[in-house]
Amino acid sequence: MAQFEEAVNNAGILPEDVKGTIYIHQSNGNGVCPMCTKGLFEEVEPKGIFKQFTEKYPNLNIVVTSDIRAGGSNGIGSLTFNVKNGEVSNWTKK
Repeated sequence: MAQFEEAVNNAGILPEDVKGTIYIHQSNGNGVCPMCTKGLFEEVEPKGIFKQFTEKYPNLNIVVTSDIRAGGSNGIGSLTFNVKNGEVSNWTKK
């Protein structure tokens, strides 16, 4: 996400002008940790990185998937979700 933001900044594009879909596939078989998704499913502070990202880029569809091939785990994270303008869809939790 940091590389994406750097590219947007370097291109001189305003965050609200960013449109399209970004696909984020992460390798933690436990899913995206609850701290990173904080604020997506309830209004709380401080906000996690995904809530901050969707607020900064409201016209960007963010698709998150997790690599669960590493085997079973007792994780409590979110395995997959989409978020656009703060609205979560296709949420699968571990």
